Amino acid sequence: GKAPDSLLTLTPERQMAAGGEARGALTTALIVRAPALPRKLDTNRIAVQVDATSVAYLTKTAWVEKPDRLMRMMLTETLSAATGALVLDEATLGAAGGPILDGALIEFGVDARSNEVVIIYDALYSAKPGQVVKRRFEARERLSKVEADAVAAAMNRIANETAQAVAAWIGIQPGG
Repeated sequence: GKAPDSLLTLTPERQMAAGGEARGALTTALIVRAPALPRKLDTNRIAVQVDATSVAYLTKTAWVEKPDRLMRMMLTETLSAATGALVLDEATLGAAGGPILDGALIEFGVDARSNEVVIIYDALYSAKPGQVVKRRFEARERLSKVEADAVAAAMNRIANETAQAVAAWIGIQPGG
């Protein structure tokens, strides 16, 4: 197929500084897993919820990676910068036995009904095996127009807002 006109990504506002270090035992490192995705989001295409039962995709543009990988990167970078703790992504290291942040992206795209971008992320945090805390995070921003540049900028802002809210929540959890 033809390549899209635009490829979009997310950029964390909070990142570890160049040369910065985080140290710790693998058994205490926070592991961030890629969130589960519903089928409509399991693509590089940008979902547009048209009505309660119809989904379309933004034309001529796509994410550089699927939303689960983009959100995992956003969460890993933001948590590392916000907490100063050793935060690793499962794709790099695998399971290490420390606290785990898992979850599901319920929404990640455009809601044409309200003319907003929306992220709904159900976070699952487990500080110890057998103990889980679940919390829903939701961020929205109104769009002036549903075009690649406007969607990308707004999605980046609300993805950062979501990641920072998750970091604040993890910071008050036992083992966080």
